[in-house]
Parts: sequence; structure tokens; C-alpha cells
Amino acid sequence: RLWTEAEDRLLAPSAKPEIEEADLTPTALAVATWGTTSAEGLPWLTPPPAANWGVALEVLRLLGALDRAGRLTDHGRNLARVPVHPRYANMICRTGASTSCLAAAALEELPNGGPRRETDLRRVLDLVRERPNDRFSHRVRTLAARWARHAADGRDLPADRVGELLCFAFPDRIAHNRGNGTFQMT
Repeated sequence: RLWTEAEDRLLAPSAKPEIEEADLTPTALAVATWGTTSAEGLPWLTPPPAANWGVALEVLRLLGALDRAGRLTDHGRNLARVPVHPRYANMICRTGASTSCLAAAALEELPNGGPRRETDLRRVLDLVRERPNDRFSHRVRTLAARWARHAADGRDLPADRVGELLCFAFPDRIAHNRGNGTFQMT
């Protein structure tokens, strides 16, 4: 023991296992490609919380990766081939637009040094196009080129339709206008 009992109380408590807080959607898709959607019976170091696993499966159903019975669909197999989060893979596979590859790459890279405080994806994509030699832009373009082979036809999409791309990635976060100035989440 390298510290005294008095110093013991100063040590940080152990962190929760990442599986208890992480988005399990990519893991659930990988497990589904193995032929099951059940987390039980797999040799986890820490089993995933049932509620989090259920949310991940529901997201995969909304993306069309799983059918009603919980079996992997052909679209789900396509999503699993794209080396990116299933939400972004859905955006790429469903639209086939080269802009979807750029948008997915930008969303993936934003936490790693993207434009600070920029919340408008259209503006982020404009910056990638305007500053091709910028380090962030270079990383985004490199990722987008890697994922472009999974896009159907590589056609471009006007910048003002970027919001539509996000609907393919986040169908569970779309709000419906109730008509009286209020919105209801799906």
C-alpha cells in the first residue's frame, strides 16, 4: 500500500463502467450481425443495463436495421459494413449523397477540434468547403472519402437540405408540430 488510510479518503471513487453510460447502438448492431439481439448469455465484463440495451435496439428498429421480430434486415447488414455509428451509416446508405458523407464525418469530428461553438451543421459544412487546407476540414474530407464508397450514387445535395439528412440519422429526435405553437417529440 503506497498511501496512508487518511489519504485513502482523498482518492477519487472508482468510475462507473463505460457500458453503463455509453450509447450501445453500435454494440447492439454488432451483436445483431452475430445472429442475436439478446445481451444475455454473452461474456460481458459488465453486462449492459437492460434499459440502455432496449433503447439501442429501438434505435436500430427506427433506422430499419432490425425488423419487428428483432432480426437483422438487409439494410442492417449494409449499416454494419459502414465503419461509423449506425445513425450516420443510415444517413449515408439511405441518401447516397456525398453531402451525407461530409455531414457524418463533420459530426464525428466536431468533438475532436471542430469549429468552436458552431451548432449549425450547414455552417460547419460551409467551413469545410471554404477552408480545404484546415486541419479539421482535412480530417472531415478524409473520413468522408473513406465512407463514400458506401453511398449509393455520390450525388450532391444542396446545403439547405442538410436538415433532411439529420432526419435519417436521428428519427427518434424529430418533433411533430401540434399546430398551436407547441411540438411533441416522437
